[in-house]
Amino acid sequence: MTLELKQLTGLDDLRLVQDALHQLERGEATVTLPATLTPFLSDLLRHIRQGDALTVVTSGQALSTNQAADLLGVSRPFLIHNLLEAGLIPFHYVGTHRRVLAADVLAYQQEKERQQELLDEITAEAQAMGLY
Repeated sequence: MTLELKQLTGLDDLRLVQDALHQLERGEATVTLPATLTPFLSDLLRHIRQGDALTVVTSGQALSTNQAADLLGVSRPFLIHNLLEAGLIPFHYVGTHRRVLAADVLAYQQEKERQQELLDEITAEAQAMGLY
């Protein structure tokens, strides 16, 4: 599962984030955050409570093939041969090493999740109609 935090664009939200950073730096016990962060932080804390492994990746970050494969839950050879070389996920070289933008990996992952949801819906409808 991927938790995604969209960029905050409202000036009030950005001010609250800046204030929260100052509060944390001063060691204050109470920090005020924008309400738009509530769903993200709630999911994040739920995963922490469950003991899930977490990785924080910025969308513009260039990932190694190992990191991208780990993020997708696939092997590195599968990533390289079936996704990168097949043109499903764009990549570039840094020297002789492939690099993949985190945003491209996350976009691929979201598209696969969307496709799976559509397949689940089709299967449910087929079952409801007695076709499956």
